[in-house]
Amino acid sequence: MKLNNKEAEISQKARLQAAQDVQKRFPGIEGATALTPRARAFFDERTQQIAARLRAQALQVPGLTAGQLADQQAARQERLNAAAAAAAAAKKNEKTTVQQALGLTDAELTAAINTAIGEYGGGDPRGRTDVFANILARSRSGKYPRNLVDVVMQSGQYAPNFGRSRAQVLNPSLYGRRMFEQVREEFLNSSLLQQSIKDIDSRLYFKGISEYPNMMAGDFLRARGQNFFHGPGRETGRNPQITAGLLRELGGSSAVAGYFESQQSEANRLAEQRQKDQQDYSKKQQEEADQNQSIYNQLQARLQVSKAITEEEKIRAEYGVKINDLETQLTEEISNMVDPAQILIREELRRNEIYQTRIDMLQEIADLQVKQQSEQISAQWQDQQVTLAATLSDYYSQQSEQLQEQNQYAE
Repeated sequence: MKLNNKEAEISQKARLQAAQDVQKRFPGIEGATALTPRARAFFDERTQQIAARLRAQALQVPGLTAGQLADQQAARQERLNAAAAAAAAAKKNEKTTVQQALGLTDAELTAAINTAIGEYGGGDPRGRTDVFANILARSRSGKYPRNLVDVVMQSGQYAPNFGRSRAQVLNPSLYGRRMFEQVREEFLNSSLLQQSIKDIDSRLYFKGISEYPNMMAGDFLRARGQNFFHGPGRETGRNPQITAGLLRELGGSSAVAGYFESQQSEANRLAEQRQKDQQDYSKKQQEEADQNQSIYNQLQARLQVSKAITEEEKIRAEYGVKINDLETQLTEEISNMVDPAQILIREELRRNEIYQTRIDMLQEIADLQVKQQSEQISAQWQDQQVTLAATLSDYYSQQSEQLQEQNQYAE
């Protein structure tokens, strides 16, 4: 690690000094970007020269001869070459390990590569490793042939192979050798392939962009512009046993354990989501029930208004409608509030308003009663006046008749 850090430091210093030399040699050029071919060649040469000098300085130890210093540099270069060879061998071994772990022949790998290129030619490697994961899942499902060549050559299954012979599908140059080698690198990348196997989760079917309107919950789409993977009919089609088997072949028990942990996490997430959905549904049902009850109460209150006979009954019914409306407004307002303090304030304001409405109702009823009593007294007084007038009229009539009789006797 220290050696790598030192080398990075030397490389950075060499590039900075070389860039300064370029500016001196070629005025008007800033740094090492947008260089002319001649300036670029000068920059590369100066970088190598300066880096060599810095490495030599770093390796210098007091008392070493030129020969000893050369031996140190040679030993260091030998270590670097060995490390590079080891890295290349490890990469090659990974490729060999992936193919061997899955038990694939060169023909099977070639058929899968060509099929995946035909299904997705975009820039995301996962769009092709996803198709590879689908092919592998089919070969392990028991519903399709075990051999990958036979899987991809089945009639009506993989559109790119329609009308092609077996020999064509097995031709590494079908889509160009360069593309073939690129996708081969993708397929033999163990971590990339394992991720696709987990994501596809042994779904045996997939469709392209034109079928997006038919996607359902449970289908897997990595990104727009790629295929989506699904099960038969309305089923999700996921098969943990097949997925775990493929992961075990590639990464052993640790890969399987990681897969099942992710499955458990997903199951927990779905359970939490279902619980939340149920709570939201119950809340919505309660809100609808409260709303229906409020509407019923309003209708009942208005019905009482229509049925009211006396003035007092009408006043009580009309104020009942107002109070019911205020209580409904309060329920709606606090249902959208989360701060307990604000809820208490709103409830207090509305309760005071409802209380004042009841006071107004009682005051109006009292005014009505006073008015009714006044009208009753006035009516009684009028009745008394009429009675008195009638009595006086009768009295004066009688007196008049008596006077007339007396006058007749006198004559």
